[in-house]
Amino acid sequence: MNKLTKNKRRRFGVIVGLCAALALGAVATRAKASSSSGNVTVSQVTLGYNFGLIIFTSNGAYAAKTDLASPCTSYNRSTDLVKTWYSLAQTAMLSGKRLSISYTACGGGNQIEIMSILN
Repeated sequence: MNKLTKNKRRRFGVIVGLCAALALGAVATRAKASSSSGNVTVSQVTLGYNFGLIIFTSNGAYAAKTDLASPCTSYNRSTDLVKTWYSLAQTAMLSGKRLSISYTACGGGNQIEIMSILN
């Protein structure tokens, strides 16, 4: 049983490290005027083929997609990054932790740029 707990902790650490590396590697420089961030409590996480990732929080909804239309095409994300953010948001929701989300308003939605779990 103790070995199982150690393996879970090790895997969690690897997942968090991978998520951080993917998030930092995928972020391009954006205009500061249109970007914002917030610490939010997740109430629902949805992942789907046509609409990508949508995170519903206490402060509104945040999205990440792989196929955004113009003028938001610079916010298209890789499938792996969207799945990683989905895992982070689901982890935060299930553990009762808050997320820190940096986003840019584009195309009538809040497009995620960086996401991390807070203690």
